[in-house]
Amino acid sequence: MSTKIIDKEKRREELLKVAINVFAKNGYVNTTMDSIAKASNVSKGLLYEYFSGKEELLVELLGYFEKLFKSKTAERLNLVEDPKEKIKILIEYSFEIYAEMSDFINIMFIFWVEAMINIPKNRLNLVYFYDDFRDYIAEIISEGIKKGCFKEVDTYSSASVILAAMDGLCLQLILDIENFPIKNASEELSRTILKRLEA
Repeated sequence: MSTKIIDKEKRREELLKVAINVFAKNGYVNTTMDSIAKASNVSKGLLYEYFSGKEELLVELLGYFEKLFKSKTAERLNLVEDPKEKIKILIEYSFEIYAEMSDFINIMFIFWVEAMINIPKNRLNLVYFYDDFRDYIAEIISEGIKKGCFKEVDTYSSASVILAAMDGLCLQLILDIENFPIKNASEELSRTILKRLEA
């Protein structure tokens, strides 16, 4: 891989990181390509070489977050064999990541709103994101059933419930990031889920 390609990828990531802050601060409607270019100290023309508009930027941010999230959780999950521990880590560590990356959580909220109201075609990106995460959880549950740790359950439905519960906590975290007791709440969620799944 040439230095030019590496530099282009590095610049793209740098632009995404700046866009996170701009979207989080201004919201989707008040964010412009001009404001992102200014915050990035690049020309608007250069920004358009990387992204066709703020809609594409928002979609790219979702993918960037998903990649980062998977990478961080995989580091932890790869260290354990026990499916019970994997579910615990997935739930509790996810919220550690969310708390560390609060701007990303704001972006996710913006994406939900925009996908539902202003940019319906972006719903498909959310569908892919949720399908991917749901499948990830379902695989762990399936592994637990095979190993005799979990009782026989519908893995898809169970994963959907876990995902919905995590979304609920995530929304409360977004609304009151300074005061919401996310550590206690995520630990309680993992205990409740495991109690429901255990054979």
